[in-house]
Amino acid sequence: PIAAMRWILDIEGCFFTCSCTEHLRVRFALNQLLLGAKDWWKFATAHYSPVELPVVTWERFTAMFQEEYVPQVERERLAQEFLTFK
Repeated sequence: PIAAMRWILDIEGCFFTCSCTEHLRVRFALNQLLLGAKDWWKFATAHYSPVELPVVTWERFTAMFQEEYVPQVERERLAQEFLTFK
């Protein structure tokens, strides 16, 4: 779970370094997925039309990714930890 969150942060770091524009972020990230994650994306978007798929936003992608790879209890724990961060 933490590795999945770290992957997102690492990808966002690449966006910053490369000045990646919003419309290319998901496309860039998809090229960084490995093995089962590539299969997950293919399955998760199988019902998307050719018009819907290219317009998936980074926010939507990360929400889908976290739903798949970061359990809800872990997301809640991290949110609580963040709120009490000192």
